[in-house]
Amino acid sequence: MYIPLLVSEIPTEFAPSPRPEQEPKDRSLAGKKRRLLAAFVSGLIPGTGQLLLRQRRIATFFLLAFAVVLVLYWPLRLPGYWWGLLLLVWIELLLGLASSCVSLVARSDSYSKLSLWWLVLFVPSSLFGCFAFSNLSLRAAGFRIYDIPSTAMEQTLVRGDRIVADLGSYDSHEPSAGDIVLFRREGTIFVKRAIATSGSTVTGRNGLAFVNGTQLDEPYIEHIGNVPEKLNNFGPITVPVGKLFVMGDNRDVSYDSRMPEFERPCRTKT
Repeated sequence: MYIPLLVSEIPTEFAPSPRPEQEPKDRSLAGKKRRLLAAFVSGLIPGTGQLLLRQRRIATFFLLAFAVVLVLYWPLRLPGYWWGLLLLVWIELLLGLASSCVSLVARSDSYSKLSLWWLVLFVPSSLFGCFAFSNLSLRAAGFRIYDIPSTAMEQTLVRGDRIVADLGSYDSHEPSAGDIVLFRREGTIFVKRAIATSGSTVTGRNGLAFVNGTQLDEPYIEHIGNVPEKLNNFGPITVPVGKLFVMGDNRDVSYDSRMPEFERPCRTKT
């Protein structure tokens, strides 16, 4: 009795029906899972998601940026460390979206006006969100941004400079002589240099500052000449407990602790 063994000889009505859509669907599902995993690991360490998706160039960029944040955090006291990482992830997602949009445009011959308007509106709003989030993260971490409005601290700080102040810097220790400090007096924030701390005696002679009889080495100070006598010669003044004696680096135009009406010496904390 003859038994057919060749697959081609099996009647088509008994052969298994092909499922052409099954494999592409499975691949699509696997791709979605892979992208979700990439998004998750990118939230932990920026750049690892791109490595998972084999996007080596952008992965290298984000991994290097993440490494720089880690290395410089302690020596530079970068504000809002964890907030900064969240901001980095947000920027990563924004760049990824922009890259995807460029790829779609490059692969397609045409795109709708609706897609173009969506891209035009979304990208600027996302950038604005990044800046707003950055400012909020600074405030949440105890930092404030100030503009320098006067010439009292030139040449160290010139008019128009923008500084970031750590409002919690002196929570763990007291200010030291030579520090640049911010303080509030009658609703106005001043930026000055601490010349002497509690218990020290300050004297001014011919425009030079002496603390406890020793002349200060101050290569940063500026003099313009033709100033009132009380600015060049004052004291001796003993700094009370809990206060600082402060002066501006541009000595001849600075309104500071040398003047009795300044409520000298100023308080160490606002």
